[in-house]
Amino acid sequence: MNNGNAILAVEVHPADAERLSQCLMSLDRPMRLATSPQELLELIRRETFSQAVVAAEMTLEDESVLALLASLPEMELLAATGPPDDWEMEKRARLAGADFYLPRPVTTEALARAFQLFVRGTDRVGSSFLTRSQPRPP
Repeated sequence: MNNGNAILAVEVHPADAERLSQCLMSLDRPMRLATSPQELLELIRRETFSQAVVAAEMTLEDESVLALLASLPEMELLAATGPPDDWEMEKRARLAGADFYLPRPVTTEALARAFQLFVRGTDRVGSSFLTRSQPRPP
């Protein structure tokens, strides 16, 4: 059990998973990677996560994985990854509970900025590589 220290990383495609994994490792952040809904369920049964970076398009029984993770009381930071300039996907991710939307390919800079803004408690970011929704209600 990681007591919420590791970041849950969830991606659909192996190349995106590898990229996300490399970016998180370069930030020296412990992480657990899932590339399927089954792996995700196994991880959240065994461990507690307070931060996650999740593919916006991943679903579990026709429900958004983002919505499932957003409903967990221990989840403090939920970032979605998705295609660049896909405003509909970004909108769906935000409605599901994502705090940030990170266009693919995810960069170390974008992840670092998301974590930095989360720590600072910034409410809104206007940037071409990172956008944040309104703060999550208590």
